[in-house]
Amino acid sequence: MKCPNCGNVPAKGDVHCRNCNAQLSKKTYICSCGKEVSIEVGVCYDCYKKFEETEKKPRCGNCNNLILESELFCANCGKQIIP
Repeated sequence: MKCPNCGNVPAKGDVHCRNCNAQLSKKTYICSCGKEVSIEVGVCYDCYKKFEETEKKPRCGNCNNLILESELFCANCGKQIIP
């Protein structure tokens, strides 16, 4: 699944696009092997990669969701990320 607004690929659990803040309709993400995976599953059935959060990554100050340095908006709550 890609963002319907900008084409960005969402990560696990994204509710809002991390690039343009558009609301995403499906709760899926793309595994590193290229397969679309439901966030409820947590494991890719093609490559068996398990998806786990890493506590060392930065988090949104509003909802505590994991964020990437390149993100402009939180994928969970939609709050703008200010570096």
